Amino acid sequence: MRVGDLARTAGTTVRTLHHYEQVGLLAPTRDPSGHRLYTKRDVRRLGKIKLLRGLGLSLSDIATISDGSGMSLVRIIRLHKARLEAQKTELGSLLLRLDAVESRLGRGDRVGTDELFSLMEAMTMFEKHYTPEQLDELRKRRETLGQEAVRQGQKDWEDLIAQVRSAVEEETPPESDRGRALAARWSNLIEQFTGGDSGIRESLQKAYAAEPQSWEQVGIDPSMPEWIGRAAKGA
Repeated sequence: MRVGDLARTAGTTVRTLHHYEQVGLLAPTRDPSGHRLYTKRDVRRLGKIKLLRGLGLSLSDIATISDGSGMSLVRIIRLHKARLEAQKTELGSLLLRLDAVESRLGRGDRVGTDELFSLMEAMTMFEKHYTPEQLDELRKRRETLGQEAVRQGQKDWEDLIAQVRSAVEEETPPESDRGRALAARWSNLIEQFTGGDSGIRESLQKAYAAEPQSWEQVGIDPSMPEWIGRAAKGA
């Protein structure tokens, strides 16, 4: 089958299939017109890749597992089943946490930035807006930075959000020295998160545009990114 047909059948994207080919995970043949053609062997290998991704393996780890060596497909399926069983407990815990946060929000209580971002991560909201490759890169960055740096980053965001909210409420001109300084800090924190990757930055912007209500829970209302944008232009 051709790349579009395989993408639809496998529930993935053409972009992802192209990337798997670029990193050597898939090797489709070509017809006389140059179109990619995938065999049953390719489909089976793609299934193995998706299962391994589901187990949390990176693309570089998956690349070391060939069709004729490493874990068998049966072994991978068993491991994936075990992971899903473990997730039952995790989902039960997540539901309890969501119930607790829902009750607090219903009473008008404020939910801390750190707690909400933790819930957002648990709900894998980002998976809807980031490619598998971007998620893999973000995971590596998190591991490289370490938990302490991640916690400090969350605290830095919480402090900055509060300062920007205050500046907006006080009608501080975005082009002022204060506005330019806050815009610079905002840009630096985004740079830390994305690692300078323009694709990840674009996905972050899409995530905000698609689910602004999630960001409002941490104090980022629509007026704030707009104010920061104007301040950045004046910097």
